[in-house]
Formats: sequence, structure tokens, C-alpha cells
Amino acid sequence: MPFTKYPQQLGKYRIDALLGQGAMGVVYKAFDSEIDRDVAIKILHTYLIAGDMGEELVRRFAYDVKAAARCQHSNIVTIYDYGVTNNQPYMVMEYVKGVDLQVFLKSEQTLTIEQSFNLILKVLDALYSAHELGIVHRDIKPANIMVLENGHIKVTDFGVAHIDGTDLTQVGDVMGTPSYMSPEAQIGDKVTASSDLYSTALVLLELLINKRVKSREIDYSKLVELLAKQNLAPHLVKNIAGVLHKALQSNPQQRYADARTFSKALSSCLDSSTDYYQITSDLAATVMMAKNTIESAIPSKNNSVSLLEAATSSILLQRQLAIIEKNLTHFLGPVAKMLLKKQAKHSDNMSQLINSLVAQIPLDAERQNFINSLDFSGSNSDKLLNSSSMLSVSNQATESSFSADYIEQLTTSLTRYVGPIAKHLMKSTLKKVSNKEDLCTCLADKIPDLKQRAEFIKKSMLLSAD
Repeated sequence: MPFTKYPQQLGKYRIDALLGQGAMGVVYKAFDSEIDRDVAIKILHTYLIAGDMGEELVRRFAYDVKAAARCQHSNIVTIYDYGVTNNQPYMVMEYVKGVDLQVFLKSEQTLTIEQSFNLILKVLDALYSAHELGIVHRDIKPANIMVLENGHIKVTDFGVAHIDGTDLTQVGDVMGTPSYMSPEAQIGDKVTASSDLYSTALVLLELLINKRVKSREIDYSKLVELLAKQNLAPHLVKNIAGVLHKALQSNPQQRYADARTFSKALSSCLDSSTDYYQITSDLAATVMMAKNTIESAIPSKNNSVSLLEAATSSILLQRQLAIIEKNLTHFLGPVAKMLLKKQAKHSDNMSQLINSLVAQIPLDAERQNFINSLDFSGSNSDKLLNSSSMLSVSNQATESSFSADYIEQLTTSLTRYVGPIAKHLMKSTLKKVSNKEDLCTCLADKIPDLKQRAEFIKKSMLLSAD
């Protein structure tokens, strides 16, 4: 579903628009006609459900809905419903008007130190409530913090939450966003409430210095220097640096005991006369300016994601488009590259793209040959290309051609990005591919962060060359 038009209906809910999508799922704006209100609906990507770990992911998703539904707090997005339609599980949530913090930051709007603190204090309040119920968010980052039009804050997407005591750990233990993961999460160790506090501290640091800083890039000796550049009072710089230093300790035991303790330490940095009502009011105005900036910069779309856009987050789709370009060049020459880019920009599923390209080939026989070369038929329009049938004979290989040493090195490399689940991914992927290129491409697609995917692929190419 990530590369096609959104469905018109899901259960009793009318789907109105695509709100966003990530590595795990898609979120739609929908309407509940029974009680006359807008809602947000999150579903898992269909290709994940169909994969080897699909059953486990669906079970995890069901548990996560129960976890999120238990979190009743003014700073947590409320869960309304859960359902399954045509084997597609979905979660129905409160629809909130505003922007997520990631989009807000990209609009180049900045927050005052008081606004930044107020925002993080609200996040910590939400986390304290969840942690008291034994629920760890596991993926605190700007994209999961909604800044509402009224200046209030909502934490969303407990989609990779973990209820203490469940046995669904194989998938959950490595979920999250690498840039904001705690050190223990990155190496696949147990993730606890303390991990959420670490991620929250990273978000705070980003708000204060207007720059994302990954955990492995943090230099505690330079925290004071980084904060001093923001023209803060010397005593404030020292106090904030002290709070961040404790919250960002590599050892979870050396961080704040809980979200409330973290919150109290952070609050003590500000003047006790701080008017939080005024801060909220000011933030509401800032959010509206950000929304106006964003909406004026983004051209109107038909609520669908083009293949060209989707390819930016899918190594597999990039490879498929490269294959199409290569085969199309055989029939149209060098113009194929420009033509493919243009048509992919205006196509939101593979069938639409292929049909538009076929129309550019003058001879009927060549049109059919082009379609056959892709093993693609218009009758099965929503299927992805069967990439295995498009590999050249020279690239074919058997699983036995992968040396044990090569597999071990590649698994070690992958573990850095996805944790201990790397061994399982390697084992299942080896059953599906026949050459090193396919193996590396499929494994890279399991890494959520785009830069880390590219880094993994680069290292994989060096291994292949050995």
C-alpha cells in the first residue's frame, strides 16, 4: 500500500487524505460518520505483513494498540478503536490539528528557550504517565511530537511500544529511529523507560542548538560550548549543560530515575516566575506561522505519493526503477532516463508508470517486448515487479556462492544498524536472493535511516569487492 493511492474506505471509516508514512506504516485522515468526527488511522505496510515476520508484526501491532489505549493523558494522542478489514489491521486515533515537531523544525521556525522547555516538560509528563503503566514509547523523536495549533503538545505513535512482561521482543527490541536511539537500544540491549528519557534529552538538545546531534556524536566536554553559542546567560548554560549531561549518560543507571525527576531538574533551570500560559499562547502563534510557511511551500497534490517520492525511502524501489530505465533505453535510447523520471513523478503505482512508458514506444511489437522484459502485466497492476526474472544470467548465483566469511562480515555490519535481529534477517533473505547485489539491497531496505542505508550499502560493496 505505501506506493499506491489510499483506499476509499476502511471498515466504517471514510478515508479522506494521506497524512504521512514511515518505515512501519501509513497514517490517513479519515471520518467516522457514526459519531461525526475526524480521526487518524494508522495501518502497517502491506509488504511487511506479507513478509516472513508479518505474523509477528501483526501480533505486536495488536499489543501496541492495547498499550496506547491505556495511556489516557492530555499530552498523549487518544486511541479510539482497533479493527481488521481484508486482513489489514488498523488503529484509529484522535485527529489533532497542528504539525509534528520534525516538520515544524524544517519550516525554519525557531523556539525560545522557554518554549523549548515547556514542550519537553509536556513530553516528560506524557512519558511519566505511560511509564507508570509499564509502557515504554521506544521511539521518541520530533516526528512523534505533535505541536497543536492551540500551542499544546501531544505525543503520538506508541506504534513500537512495549508492555513490560510480554514475550514479543524479537521485533520490538530493535525498533526505533537510529538518530534518537539510546546507546543500549542501538546495540540491542533491553530498552527501558530510561531509554525514552535519553531520546527526549536528544530532542531537547536539538531544540536548543537548532541542530540534530546523534548519540554517538555527543561530546560532553563541548556541551557548554554548544549552548553558549545560543546567547544564553552563563548560569543558564551551566545549569542546562548539567541536566543534559546527566540525561545523556551512556549507562542508563546514571541517568534520571524517572521522567518526573528529569522534569523537576529541567524546571529548576528556569525562572520560577515563568508564565507558562503565555508561553503556550506564543507557541500557538508560532505554529500557525509554521503551517502557513509549510503550506505555501508545498504544491497541491492529489493525496497520493508518487513513485519518485517513494523511491527516496525504498532501496528496492530504486533498484526496480533502475531496471525499468535500463530496459526502456533499449527501445528509446538515452531519452529513456529523462522520460522515466518525468513519468515516475506523475505516477503513484507501478502499473500507471508502465502504461505511461509503453505509450511512448511507437511499435506494437516493441511495446510487448518491453512489457515482457519486465515480467509485468497490466492485469496485475498493483504487484511489484518480479525482480528475480530480470536479472541477467551473468549475475546469477547460488546460495553456496556466499562464503561463510562474507555472510558473517555482512551480518556484523548489519547488526550495527538493526541490532541482534540481523542474524534472522540474513537467514530469511538468503532464501530469496541469488547474488550479492540482491542480498545487500534487500538487507539495506530493513534499515530505517536513509543515511545509514547508504553507509551500509557502501560497506557492503567493499566486502563484495574483496
